[in-house]
Amino acid sequence: MRLAQGTDATSTDRLLVALAHPSLVQAIALFADELAREQRFFGTAAPKLPLSSLECLTTHGGIRLGMMVEQRLIGMSLVEPDGSAFIAVAQHQRRRGVGRQLLHATLQRAAAHGHDRVTFRSSWRCKAFVRLAESVDATVVDHGRGRIDLVFQVESLALAP
Repeated sequence: MRLAQGTDATSTDRLLVALAHPSLVQAIALFADELAREQRFFGTAAPKLPLSSLECLTTHGGIRLGMMVEQRLIGMSLVEPDGSAFIAVAQHQRRRGVGRQLLHATLQRAAAHGHDRVTFRSSWRCKAFVRLAESVDATVVDHGRGRIDLVFQVESLALAP
């Protein structure tokens, strides 16, 4: 299912898709493998997605969306029935607006499916996501040891794609 289209800084067409179709299983597996093989960096670099989050993102049901470029998955999101959510962007596509566009579409779909709140688990180390959440007045819940939840009140958001 085609949802929206946009372009990145290199003018490559991005395509936002619902990931429910069986023909996308291979693209999801390749994306998951790419994320799992990422090197772990400490300091200012974005942290590697925890394996538990990667497993949820790629195996659970719910609302799953993907951002594709030339039939390759570069970003993916999931909102589970309880409102828990996950989002990941391929390392080579970060800081290009992919996450913002995917987040916007994810929150719109969640609202359309009756969610009033969506909660993303993250960490303070993921500074770009924290800044994005704060820019749209999401609530940051600190669980200690760097772990946070970013809570988005879906009905009150007006994110620009």
